[in-house]
Amino acid sequence: MPPEPFVYEARFRGPKTVRLVIILLAFSAVMLIAPAPLWARIFVIGACGIGLVILLAAGLSRKTALRVDASGVTLCQSPFFRSAAAFYPWADVRRIVLWQYQRLDFIGVQRREGAPEPTGRFTGPASRAAVGKTAPGVDPDVALTGAAANSWVLDRKRLVEAVAHFAPAVEVADTSTGQLLHPARPAPPGAAG
Repeated sequence: MPPEPFVYEARFRGPKTVRLVIILLAFSAVMLIAPAPLWARIFVIGACGIGLVILLAAGLSRKTALRVDASGVTLCQSPFFRSAAAFYPWADVRRIVLWQYQRLDFIGVQRREGAPEPTGRFTGPASRAAVGKTAPGVDPDVALTGAAANSWVLDRKRLVEAVAHFAPAVEVADTSTGQLLHPARPAPPGAAG
């Protein structure tokens, strides 16, 4: 099936995942060769093995991490939990916010006044407390919807193109740089969203 024009979809798996797998394998090989106590070898190789299983499971899942299409924005915070995916229809989206924390890209959705509260696995009190640390300077309600691009690649240009096509009245802002990547424009007459 050919890709839909202007639809932007990013899936779990990418160069970051491959790079981390190579690093973990190399580190495990070094621990096997280097002189170290047996307990240290077992601990490090076990930790690397757990990391490999998690990375490979995420990468092989090929679940959609981000989708921007005519109906709205779908964000998935984790490939391991079905309830970690959230859909935001364009009618509820005011702005898409990008930010960085410790060299990791994040994307979140600022909802319009009156839009329903987000639901799902990562919306409870513990998540609300954590977003204050991983999203300094970002509205906590936006940060709560956020997804880290840690095993997928966020293509800002394609994101902006998709938003400009499907929802010209929605802004795309990067709080890390202070840039407005796509200013809100009035929707053309007769357009949905």
